[in-house]
Parts: sequence; structure tokens; C-alpha cells
Amino acid sequence: MDRQDAIEQLAQLLRRRRDALNQALDGDSSLLEEMAEELDGDIVDFASDSASHEVNSQLAAAQREEISAIEDTFKRMKLGSYGLCEHCDAKVPMPRLEALPYTTTCIRCAQAIEEGLLDDEDSLTSLPYPDPHSSYGDVEYYEA
Repeated sequence: MDRQDAIEQLAQLLRRRRDALNQALDGDSSLLEEMAEELDGDIVDFASDSASHEVNSQLAAAQREEISAIEDTFKRMKLGSYGLCEHCDAKVPMPRLEALPYTTTCIRCAQAIEEGLLDDEDSLTSLPYPDPHSSYGDVEYYEA
């Protein structure tokens, strides 16, 4: 399977994931409304209800964040920049895209960000890594 076919399969997977998240959010918002109405009772019930409400609110926020990442991925696919590192323009290896379909960075740039060597506005050209336009050596470079 070529890279473009693999990317189209990822797009289909992301569409299904986005739809599932939207359905879950629809259910969560009605559940949150029900929970707000049920916050009557003694202090123990209130504490328990509040904790459940907080967990559900955090889950809903995480789901909205994931939907946003998926939508950004669709924009990059439409523009033709999906699968390219936003810092060095190298092709992100397919195994990385399959594991993290909405990633915007190659392995080298992601590690440089984690190490504080690169921020969102920097490019990788000044870092002491192999050719940033070749993603072939990513695994070998980090196994050394």
C-alpha cells in the first residue's frame, strides 16, 4: 500500500473517531444537565455528584480537544501538508502517523521539543540531527 492510500485509510478512521466523539459529547451534555438538576440531597450525595460532574466535565473537554485535533488534521489533509513535519518539512513516518494520526511533528522534532531545544516557532535546521528531510533514519538514529 502506498503512502497516499495509507493516509486515506487514516482519514476514514479519523472520521469514524470524530463521529463517535460527537455522539459521546451529545450524550455527555445531557448527562451533565441531568446531574446538575440532581444535586439535591445531603452533603455526601452532593460531594459524590460534584466529583462525578467534574470527571464528566474533564472527559468532555478532552473529547472536544480531540475533535479539534481531528478537524485540524482534515485541514492539513486538504491543504496537502498532512504527514509533513511542521518544523522541518520531513515526511512523518507512517508508523508514527498510524500511532498518532494527528501528530504534526516528526520524531526528531518531537524529541527536540520535549528536550526544550525547539519550540513551536523554531525550525529544526539549527539542531545537531541528521538530514531533516529524510525520515528514513529516525529509528536507527534513536536506537544508537
